[in-house]
Amino acid sequence: MAPMTYYKNLIVLSILWTNTIFSYNVLKFMTNKLEGNIFINFYLDGCSGLIGYSIAKPIYSWLRFRWTIIISVSISLFFNIWLFVFQE
Repeated sequence: MAPMTYYKNLIVLSILWTNTIFSYNVLKFMTNKLEGNIFINFYLDGCSGLIGYSIAKPIYSWLRFRWTIIISVSISLFFNIWLFVFQE
C-alpha cells in the first residue's frame, strides 16, 4: 500500500513542479517582449515577486500546504491564460 502512495505523490509533485517551471519560464520569456524599458520590466517583475512572497507567507501559515498549492496554481494558471489572450 505504501508504494502506491509514493507513486501518487510523485505524480502530483511532478505536475506541480512542471506548472511552476512553466509559469516561471513564461514570465521570464515574456518580460523582455513587453512594451517599455526592459530594465523597468524586470524591476517590476522583482517587485511583484516580493509582493507575492509577502502575501503567500501568511496564507501558507494559515491554510497549510495543500490549499496554498491549489490557490497558487489556480492564480498562476489564470494569469498565464490572461497574459496569452490579451498580449498584443
